[in-house]
Amino acid sequence: MRFARRRVVSTAAGTMCAVALAVVPKLDSTSPQPAPRPVGSAGGTRLLFSDEFGGTTVAPATWHTCAWWATSTCSIESNQELELYTKDNVSVAGGVLTLQARRQDAVGWNGRTYRYTSGMVSTGGRNGGSTPGFTYRYGYAEARVRLPSGAGLWPAFWMLPADHSWPPEIDAMEALGEAPDVVGMNYHYVGADGLPARASASWTGPDFSAGWHTFGVDWEPDALVWYVDGIERMRFTDASAITAEPSYLVLDLAVGGTSAGAPDASTPLPGDYLVDYVRVWTGFGTPLSP
Repeated sequence: MRFARRRVVSTAAGTMCAVALAVVPKLDSTSPQPAPRPVGSAGGTRLLFSDEFGGTTVAPATWHTCAWWATSTCSIESNQELELYTKDNVSVAGGVLTLQARRQDAVGWNGRTYRYTSGMVSTGGRNGGSTPGFTYRYGYAEARVRLPSGAGLWPAFWMLPADHSWPPEIDAMEALGEAPDVVGMNYHYVGADGLPARASASWTGPDFSAGWHTFGVDWEPDALVWYVDGIERMRFTDASAITAEPSYLVLDLAVGGTSAGAPDASTPLPGDYLVDYVRVWTGFGTPLSP
């Protein structure tokens, strides 16, 4: 599948791992449509985390603007990504978080000059610096976003273990700007043979760059369930393979890479990945605490 992320930091120097294993079902708007299951329905859920981005900057105690190993700038080079993530590409205004990709030369922490810059945020904290801003173990995580369009752009919303191990990795959503009506959903895990494995699906719907949409994943001990605009689009039920490791949230806008390819002359840059909110509730299958 073309959504063959991913990128997981395995050393403080930024070494990553990536795999692409699975037969991927293709889903689209002609497929049978299950009924939506909105948050707050019968049985209820309890809010664990919320950022509505109501200020003028991201909360530094919550969000770090690079990978956990980075103090300032970073990139994920094992994915052959072309961007340098910087704090200057992360902004908040009017209740919206903007992660902006630019065609811009910038020198990274490693002395290398990058031709593109972009933005990311993570609640995973920083190694040897800030503590994690938020981690959770089981629950329903959702973001309301507007995706960018254009060749070479690769937005995502995903979760990684707080102990910086890999796998597992839960990708609530990732998309390629060249096909803004398609989103991918993935779960990276350790298979029964001890090797990295991946369960995936793609969903073809409306143009997700033309308006706001919600993407979420309900993580329970016995199931992972993905939702697009409140409707279930993928389910994974091998309880023996579902992680129990506390995890943190990541939103990023990659430029280029093994799945996205490079921007071309038609790519509208700057390109914005807009985030209205990020929320995490106790999951639909998680009993509420007294």
